[in-house]
Amino acid sequence: MIQAASAKDSLLIKAGKVDAMIIEALQRLEDGKVMDLSELNIRVQELCDAIIRTPPEDPKNTTKRLNSIVHAIESLEKKMKALSLNREDGRGY
Repeated sequence: MIQAASAKDSLLIKAGKVDAMIIEALQRLEDGKVMDLSELNIRVQELCDAIIRTPPEDPKNTTKRLNSIVHAIESLEKKMKALSLNREDGRGY
């Protein structure tokens, strides 16, 4: 039981890091800066691996969590692409 609790805590820490990185990237976009997403991709992969290895208390909640991460990353990528296109068109920030 202690191992399950520590696995869940580890999962929450990884999720928190991914959330923080997404928030940071969005804030940088608002400032007109594009962020290298390689570190975010690594953290997301670590989180997904941890989710897969951790037995879920509620499988629907795990699916919702993964979907929200995917949605946030897709939104971030769209915003970064739009910012990049605006810069190429001379309409940049």
